[in-house]
Amino acid sequence: MQAEFLDGETQSIRKTVLLAVVLNTPTYGGGLRLAPQAQTNDGKLDLVLVDLLNKRQVLALIPRLLITGDFRTEKVMRIQAARVRLSAVGGAWFQGDGELLGRAPVEISVLPGALQMLVP
Repeated sequence: MQAEFLDGETQSIRKTVLLAVVLNTPTYGGGLRLAPQAQTNDGKLDLVLVDLLNKRQVLALIPRLLITGDFRTEKVMRIQAARVRLSAVGGAWFQGDGELLGRAPVEISVLPGALQMLVP
């Protein structure tokens, strides 16, 4: 997998990962806290890269995930950026909110202030 991200200047990471996720909220899926510092209104995306884990490492993380939803391990890299581009060998599929959307590469960017809401 290769990740390029723009936060002032374009940087690139090339590594093998179990999971690559781009979020703008702290949780993923059913409450897994992959990006605890993420905020919906900061104009940034949170790129989370989880290194390949062996079965023992995954099993060791499950109790904390079930109890708190927190995902703390030195095998996670978190980066904030305004734009992220992910690509993978073999054209891996990407999904958005649980729906398959297409094959990589995919580019995701944030549009600050694009959504306006009326509240009482």
